[in-house]
Amino acid sequence: MLTKEQAIEAARAHIEQVYAQRSPDEPPWTLVVLPDKSYAYCAGWIIWYDSEERLKSGRPWDGPFTKVLIVPSDGSTPYGPPTNASVEEFQKFRDTGVWPPHLRASS
Repeated sequence: MLTKEQAIEAARAHIEQVYAQRSPDEPPWTLVVLPDKSYAYCAGWIIWYDSEERLKSGRPWDGPFTKVLIVPSDGSTPYGPPTNASVEEFQKFRDTGVWPPHLRASS
């Protein structure tokens, strides 16, 4: 199992890589990991992040749509939850570590 600090570092590296590809005509966001909101679950860590711009302004468009990363305990690549997952489906995933079949990534 990764420690919280290891999961936060994995999330931070992933966020930097993903958001480095933002369009050059869009203003950059200053992304921050929120360790106080992050927590362990049965198969890893749920790591919350946001933009400093949204945290200061409160405007939803001043940051990324998804604000959570799932960091698996085996150290594999972090990923975001499916945007079409309901709150109940996400809660079930947190409890079991398994997505319902219709939300699993196709290989």
